[in-house]
Amino acid sequence: MTADRHAELEQVFQPHILVDVGGELPDVNPVAAQAACEELSLWLLESFEPRWETVTPNPGGTAGHHAAYLQAKTEWLRRYLHTDRRDSPEAHACLDRLQAFWREWAGYQLTAGPA
Repeated sequence: MTADRHAELEQVFQPHILVDVGGELPDVNPVAAQAACEELSLWLLESFEPRWETVTPNPGGTAGHHAAYLQAKTEWLRRYLHTDRRDSPEAHACLDRLQAFWREWAGYQLTAGPA
């Protein structure tokens, strides 16, 4: 796979990193949740490194790791709104889940063809 194709897939993946999960917290002010989620999403975007060397073909889709990533991001957001600590165990768990989702997603793109 070419460097151009890698860059293209990394761009296509970016909205998955930036997804807003603030609506999953009904007990929280939606404006505060959205603002915090945007901040956390930007931290993830800056911290995320797409590691192509860990990607393997995946014909099975991405639902499992995608759901785990969204759950981790929601838990991190909940904790962040109550503690105002961006760097936390939840942050690192979310980044780990994002990496797992990336490997699964990119592997699926390798198997399924163009995104």
